[in-house]
Amino acid sequence: MEYMFTDCAALESVDVSNFNTKNVKYMNSMFSGCKKLTSVNLSNFRGDNLLEFSYGFEECNSLISLDFSKFNTPKLNSTKDLFSRCTSLVSLDLSGFNTSNVSSMESTFFSALL
Repeated sequence: MEYMFTDCAALESVDVSNFNTKNVKYMNSMFSGCKKLTSVNLSNFRGDNLLEFSYGFEECNSLISLDFSKFNTPKLNSTKDLFSRCTSLVSLDLSGFNTSNVSSMESTFFSALL
């Protein structure tokens, strides 16, 4: 799922809640550069085998909130720049994130206003 929606400049909203993500290993740059994106429905996303989610929402500077409360990530090892430059982000639920194996969190929230 790497680069799936990268630089979709006109994308404002997307519902990916029905995607089966339980075997996905890489979501790097999935929404990176989607500057008009305000909402993403991730309500059923699973991260059981996810290893990397670096740059996932980088420069999504219109994004207001994200809910990862059901997104269990026991194998996750990199969230580098995951939310960097998300300057409109005011609500972020990461309660489902398991970061015990993460070795790189560099700039995860760089220039993000939380």
